[in-house]
Amino acid sequence: MSRQLNMDTVRQNFWKEEYLREKMLRCEWHHKYGSLGRYHYLSTRKLDVPEKRYLFPITTNFTYGWQLGPPVKQELVFCKMCRIESFFRKNGAFALLDPRDLAL
Repeated sequence: MSRQLNMDTVRQNFWKEEYLREKMLRCEWHHKYGSLGRYHYLSTRKLDVPEKRYLFPITTNFTYGWQLGPPVKQELVFCKMCRIESFFRKNGAFALLDPRDLAL
């Protein structure tokens, strides 16, 4: 960011207040989180699931698997044909999808 050479008093006071505000914010951050700082903040933030942190998907990566809940544990099937029948879609690729599986 380049500085303006001819700043008036109002502009100088603005930058002075902005600098002091940033300085106080950094000091408060250091007192609150200590030397761990950003690592501590991010480690506590990632404990919440994204569905609780955000009301709607922010990025396109969120649309897949958004608000599906905990994964359901499936039993291991010993019959080979049962595994094949449950893996492949019976109606082809263009079958009607469940509305809950579609992206927003």
